[in-house]
Amino acid sequence: PQKLAYHFAAGGVPEKAIKYWTIAGRRSVTRSANLEAIEQASAGLALVKKLPASDTRNAMEVPLQSILGSALLGSKGYTAPEVRDVFTRARELCEQIGTDEHLFQVLVGLWMYYEVSAHYADALEVGSQLVRIANASGNEGQLVQAHYARGFTQFYRGEFEAAKKQFEKALTFEVEGGDYSSQSASGDDTRTHVRCMLAHVYWHLGYPKTAVRFVEESTELARSVEQPYAITFVSFFNGWCHQLRKEPIPASSYANECVRLAEENGYGFFVPLGRYIQAWGANFSVGKMAVIEDEVICDKMRALLDISLGSGVGTGITYLIFELAAELVNMRLYDEALERLEQGWQHIETFDERFLEPEYFRIKGRVFVARYGISGDRSDLDKAINNLTAALARAKMRSGKGLALRAAIDLAGAQYEHGDRAIALETLDSVMSTFEEFDDSGDCIRAREMRKKLK
Repeated sequence: PQKLAYHFAAGGVPEKAIKYWTIAGRRSVTRSANLEAIEQASAGLALVKKLPASDTRNAMEVPLQSILGSALLGSKGYTAPEVRDVFTRARELCEQIGTDEHLFQVLVGLWMYYEVSAHYADALEVGSQLVRIANASGNEGQLVQAHYARGFTQFYRGEFEAAKKQFEKALTFEVEGGDYSSQSASGDDTRTHVRCMLAHVYWHLGYPKTAVRFVEESTELARSVEQPYAITFVSFFNGWCHQLRKEPIPASSYANECVRLAEENGYGFFVPLGRYIQAWGANFSVGKMAVIEDEVICDKMRALLDISLGSGVGTGITYLIFELAAELVNMRLYDEALERLEQGWQHIETFDERFLEPEYFRIKGRVFVARYGISGDRSDLDKAINNLTAALARAKMRSGKGLALRAAIDLAGAQYEHGDRAIALETLDSVMSTFEEFDDSGDCIRAREMRKKLK
């Protein structure tokens, strides 16, 4: 297509050249060849500008702007101002010419920008519009992408049951031989995204074994479609899922693959995220629980958090902040841990990113438990119990059994220190009894050990 585009451009037939630049750009996006796609879309747009203003010209420009936006997402980052500008321009063109032919893909790009910028209300509104368009078209690829987009936003808002419903709805539209890449903002197979996000949802809802099953499914599917971006995306989120499970070896393995592919293919957004998990797992060894005791590792986590914040990323920032705060507690750097927790709380309040809200109270509770161990001041223990009780209540409010178990373990420990063994056992049992699945992941092991101590 690129040769034909050059040929028709040189021959003075811009309309045909634009057609083939569009085909070439779309193919490049599908291959995750973002720099090529940017060049091809830009070449086509340069020709479009030379045509007289008309609806026909606008119709030629829309797909090229969409291709350019998708390529910029992968190369410049999700929150780059150019991404917003390109997709906003494309949306305006669709409204001018009154066609929905390219509107879905344009809105997917705009949704991605709002999502990663943590403008969740805007992202949810666009996601709802995507669902309406997809329902009207009946296109399987659009239906999968639309329900995935809506579920992804709901996940970060802490609406786990609603997110699960959307992701599982997306799975129902899969058919053999369907096209699930062309409707994606990043040009890769949306089915891989759906599965690794289901892994996270199921972990939060208290199904650790099911979470691992979706980790494995998403990995297998991503490798079978042989799309570098899909494998990079899945590697990060699956590494994160194993981090949630307190499993450093598989978490680090996925993170290594994420960083390698991100660096090889210019996916700058994922490099600091993958390196963050690498730093988290750096001091772990087989069979040992997660305790980072190396200031150098915390320095790396601080630096990587700053890189993500500096890039304009908003989504998932509480994950980075709270993981750092937890490790600062392990390092006995309690004042900085509290400062980081307040930084995370400000993000929660500003952007309504609620999926890790209980961790603010739990980690704060851990600080006061540690201070009680140093000072023996019962008021510190009382503050710990109040915060840990709040953590448990917030987790239960969102049906977040995974975080509820963490909170219950720490709360039971504090209640035990307070001399309330029976209450501590009741606290722990009230959460453990709600689990239909229990395995050998980190929190499950800690829960069993705490219960044995209380018994």
